[in-house]
Amino acid sequence: MNIIKEYYEKKYSKLCVLADTEKCKTTLMRNNDTGQLVVKKVMNKAAFSVYEQLKLIENKNLVKIFDCYMDDDKCIEIEDFINGRRLDDYITNQKLNYNQCIQLTVDICIALEELHKVGIVHRDIQPKNILISNEGTLKLIDFDISRKQHAGQAKDTELLGTAGYAAPEQYGFSQTSDKSDIYSIGIVLKEMCQKSNVSADEKLKDIINKCTQMDPDNRFQNVKQLKDTLLQCRHLEEENNAHISDSANGANKNQIMDRAEKLPPITFRYVVKTIPGFRSGNFLYAMFAILMYGTIIFAFGRTPFNKEYVNVSMYNKVVASALYVTSFIIPYMYLTNIADIARRFPKKTFKNRWLGYVYQIFAGGIWLLVIITLILLILR
Repeated sequence: MNIIKEYYEKKYSKLCVLADTEKCKTTLMRNNDTGQLVVKKVMNKAAFSVYEQLKLIENKNLVKIFDCYMDDDKCIEIEDFINGRRLDDYITNQKLNYNQCIQLTVDICIALEELHKVGIVHRDIQPKNILISNEGTLKLIDFDISRKQHAGQAKDTELLGTAGYAAPEQYGFSQTSDKSDIYSIGIVLKEMCQKSNVSADEKLKDIINKCTQMDPDNRFQNVKQLKDTLLQCRHLEEENNAHISDSANGANKNQIMDRAEKLPPITFRYVVKTIPGFRSGNFLYAMFAILMYGTIIFAFGRTPFNKEYVNVSMYNKVVASALYVTSFIIPYMYLTNIADIARRFPKKTFKNRWLGYVYQIFAGGIWLLVIITLILLILR
């Protein structure tokens, strides 16, 4: 028996078959040691080279690939199980607004940027291959027909893709490229707007039209260019909303809150999964993160217990220790955006972005000054 295959058969227990098609068999598995749910996929050996590269990529909008190996002429791949809904179901059950359609499309671009950097074309961007996790994070999945671009090749050797979403070149006219994925993004964005009854303005219509040009050369040059254009479009929409005459109509707090981007509720699991070191789900990274954070917290928290504060009461030492740790945790949470905390605070807008940076530094400095002052008063 294949040693690697034997190792994984002992490591995971089969729960149920999720799908079994001619091209791929997908099974839900459980890690016997940790209880973690994973997905096992059995595919054609041609997928091995793509998944070998994918397992090296860390990106919040790509499903995490844990490992892959060959078993005879089959590629076996193990990936994270995403608890959530497919984009088509998500749109049906939760009508999106203008900015949500744009943000989801931006997230698709962020995922594809990583793939395109290493020369991988997804070739099957469609709502069924896009999941929205229970924490609200978009995840791109299913790389079964993804391929590496080959310089000098006139066209693909296999005609694959989903009708209605696949670019014209996927039907044998030329070799697929990152611009083929851009075509599919345009179709997905158009579908999101239509199903959510979002009225696309001229700017958004132009973006969709440019994505779906028949000639790849007339589309966006890369997904970064598309992403940047989408972000500009979202910014314009936010500015327009900000200038609606709320004050004249006596807009209340609830109306203003309705405009804000809806973020997932803060739960313990959600917070843990957004902490650097725990985001990938890699056990070794998590152990290293625990060791590192424990060392830092110990270093900050033990300061009030030094010999120089021998005359300070134990109660004051404990309070000062908590403040020391807080002075590290709060800025770190904001800078690394744990639980999307940076997006939860009310934003103060400036015409000049550098003024915004100065404001953030000033506000952060005041926060630290207050904590330091409290520590000094407690320990004196």
